[in-house]
Amino acid sequence: ASQSSTLYVNTVWIDSTGKLNYYTVPSSGSTYILTTSGKNYKDGLVHTVAVGYDGTNKYIIVDGVQVATTTSGAGTASGDLGDKYLEIGSAKSYGNLGGNFIGNIYDVQVYNSVLSIAQINSTSDGSQVTGVLAHYNFDSASSSQTDSSGNSSTGTVTGTLSNISTSIPTLSTYQTLGITGVTSSNLALANEIVYSKTSADVNTVAKVQTIGTALGKITALANNIDDGTVSFTSADMTAIGLTAINTTAELDLFTDVVDTATATEVNTLAKLQALATIVDKIATVADNGAGTLATTDFASIGITITAAQLTVLNTYLATTSITSASVNSVANIQALINAANKITALADGGTAAGTALTTADITALGLGSVIGDTDVTRASSELSLFNQVLDKATATAADTASEVTTLASIVDRIMTVAAGGTPTTALTVADFTTIGITGVTTANLATVISGIAGTLDNGTGVDTLSELQAVVTTNASLNVIKAYADNNAADTTTYPAPTATDYANAGVSGLTAAQVTTLNSYLATTTITSTNVNSVANVQSLTSTILAITNKITALADGGSASATALTNTDITALGLGSVINDPEELKLFNEALDKASASSVDTASEVVN
Repeated sequence: ASQSSTLYVNTVWIDSTGKLNYYTVPSSGSTYILTTSGKNYKDGLVHTVAVGYDGTNKYIIVDGVQVATTTSGAGTASGDLGDKYLEIGSAKSYGNLGGNFIGNIYDVQVYNSVLSIAQINSTSDGSQVTGVLAHYNFDSASSSQTDSSGNSSTGTVTGTLSNISTSIPTLSTYQTLGITGVTSSNLALANEIVYSKTSADVNTVAKVQTIGTALGKITALANNIDDGTVSFTSADMTAIGLTAINTTAELDLFTDVVDTATATEVNTLAKLQALATIVDKIATVADNGAGTLATTDFASIGITITAAQLTVLNTYLATTSITSASVNSVANIQALINAANKITALADGGTAAGTALTTADITALGLGSVIGDTDVTRASSELSLFNQVLDKATATAADTASEVTTLASIVDRIMTVAAGGTPTTALTVADFTTIGITGVTTANLATVISGIAGTLDNGTGVDTLSELQAVVTTNASLNVIKAYADNNAADTTTYPAPTATDYANAGVSGLTAAQVTTLNSYLATTTITSTNVNSVANVQSLTSTILAITNKITALADGGSASATALTNTDITALGLGSVINDPEELKLFNEALDKASASSVDTASEVVN
């Protein structure tokens, strides 16, 4: 307790509902009661309780955590303890509030300054820190309690003290029994555990040794003197008296939590139970999504996380791919948080470069069954594309586990197609839109997927968004060319004529408007179908052939002014006229007719066919 002279009465007690109360009467005469909420502290455990005033706030701290605070009834601290009331255990002397402490009190200390959390924790075993005004350890039932601080502030007992133990087990007591694991540093905790037991729980050396064994593990882990093989068992939990830790994953996490804690963070049963409760909460949420985790839960096990990060983390813990086994160590939990944070930084719509996810991040996120492959190159390609997809995504499109899993699934299915496989769930137009790829429609989807399947099996042909977009763009244009070839210009609204851009996307660039018109006129004939233009290579070959032949026709068709190279049987076949011009005399006559024609009369396929 920290005393202020303007708070004429300072009273601390626990009521029948298990709530702690800090009652003060400042110099103004008004009364104020600060009460904890929620937790019932009549739980059979030993708690370290601190109350005080820091110049602005009154507060109640339990087991190193501030559980209640207020500015009501506060005043400026001055003077000394002297003529002020300080009551511990009841509120009868002032105002007859009728509050009585329900439980046992074994150590009371009063200070003239505000203590830090670390200082408060260090007093939990009865030790003093600088600034102590009074210290009562209740080692006798006397009505006058000696002040062990050296300040001679004798305490007066109202009523009769009972339950005084004059034979508290010492280290020698345990050593005489041959109990190992109990040391001078954990003796207070050993006695607290023994005190919490029934006589039947500790009526043999073997039963007490189970406590010593568990204590030895706590000491070794918290003091970093274990050899890396120390781990808790269910028997240890029973020996200590901790509830909630039931599974292997929980035991693993609890072991790691104690290993990362300091000795003062695990030196009371209440502190150990608090950690056990948090471990169980984390495991429960990871296994079935039930329960609510707070930032303070993670802080208690040495992990810093913001409220926004926790919201994202909870979505991952709620998935079936993340179980208690996935978060069975502080390092694994931190790895999951770090990986989720990377995604948050990446998903900014491509504004800035973030740190790419690694294979280890994928595992931490529970996506190992989605992103990855036994083929090293293909696995690298998939991870590369996934990172680019995340980088292009907006923050709201990748701020939950389900959204990220959806993006991962799309990437995985694209890589499956590239490898020549058929994904269980077929790719859709919406899938491409979701990852920022444009130009995919219901009409060209099959052609686009076929184009992806035509890339390298190891995924290197589509391991970036730009490469994937290029494949899509090429095959979307290829689909326009194919559809026009099959429709024969019967419905140009639904199946428009290919443009110079479409031909360029298919690898035929630099075409003039006249050449595009000429090419399209031949595509519109019944002799050329989608089979002739079902690949980029076929489009390039066909357009090259047609343009070469039509150049011949153009050179011939000058009204007979000059001689030019005549068409051959190969040319006739390429133009699809083999069923019309099929003998040498016909070919000769056809060439003569072309030579006599004007250029404008034979610059389309229909004119040539006629």
